Amino acid sequence: MSTKRRRHHQGWTAVPTLLFLLGLLAVGSASASTYLVLPDGSGDAPTISSALALAVHGDVIELGDGVFSGPGNRNLDLAGLRVTLRSRSGNPRACVIDPEASAADPARALLCVSGETASTLIQGIGFRGGHLAGAEEAGAAVLCVGSAPHFDGCRFRGNFAVWSGGALAALGGADPLITNSEFSGNSSTYGGAVVIMDAAARLDGCIVNGNWASERGGGIYAGDHADLSLDGSTLVWNASPSGGGVAVVFQSSAQVSGSIIAFSTMGEGIGLPWSSSVVTLSCSDIHGNADGDWVGDLVDQLGVSGNIDADPLFCGAQDEDDLTLRLGSPCSEAQSGCGLIGALPVDCDAVRGSIVRSAASWSTIKSYY
Repeated sequence: MSTKRRRHHQGWTAVPTLLFLLGLLAVGSASASTYLVLPDGSGDAPTISSALALAVHGDVIELGDGVFSGPGNRNLDLAGLRVTLRSRSGNPRACVIDPEASAADPARALLCVSGETASTLIQGIGFRGGHLAGAEEAGAAVLCVGSAPHFDGCRFRGNFAVWSGGALAALGGADPLITNSEFSGNSSTYGGAVVIMDAAARLDGCIVNGNWASERGGGIYAGDHADLSLDGSTLVWNASPSGGGVAVVFQSSAQVSGSIIAFSTMGEGIGLPWSSSVVTLSCSDIHGNADGDWVGDLVDQLGVSGNIDADPLFCGAQDEDDLTLRLGSPCSEAQSGCGLIGALPVDCDAVRGSIVRSAASWSTIKSYY
């Protein structure tokens, strides 16, 4: 059959084929189930793992507010399921998975190691208390290997890995998307919050605040042919001897746009120690980092493509957990010439310690976290 005739034949069958596919979609949608899990063991399943055992592609597992811990709520393997795992409230501070792990009893919260795709959505959940003691283990809260799940509106706080990825690890061809999420108070040797190795990861609209790595990448470590995309995010008060905010090493690349990397208490904003790796920045502010801002191979990017070196003028101080911007911030939509730089908008009119809230309600601002 010629190419022309084949195209004619495909056009003739397009309508019935489309109707058939829509029919299959309707059947699949009608059969989708939602399983409610509550911290006290009540609901449709007693634990998250038992709900996962019931679920099939397209299902929703919804968690009530409270802390999920103990057997059946740790080392949760998503097993390739294209499901939504979400909090009922949408509040990651109120709905938390806590493995309650330690050096004597190491555990993660979640594993995505079976080819999960963007159809696997983890939404509005807090992850804390993951602990990995092994010298080669990574991702104390979440491990992604060869998978591409989507995390949205999640919070990773107080997780620890001896080796790498205090909160989340993307390894072995993984490509997770992480949106509107917060990483704070996590620690490791490489990548206090996030480690990416032989993999990719995109962070969009995220906050990476107050994480620590003893070697490289206080906030994020990208190494071994890693590909990091950082868009509209705020990285502040992270610390590491090399790359207080981000470390990019070993033939890796990073694309940073519309982001703030500021006030690292140890290390430069972006650590790029070897010429084998490349970081490309646009519309970003690197400022006030302990060991330098636009340094080394980054120096020529300051002042071009909308890049600046200026105090972002946050509403709160370091211990106030408020990374909204003051009126007149060089990162604000009105001032930057690039639109909003960073994860959070203008929300105060004056200086720290004398904050006057603008028209946005406090509940609205809390939703950004």
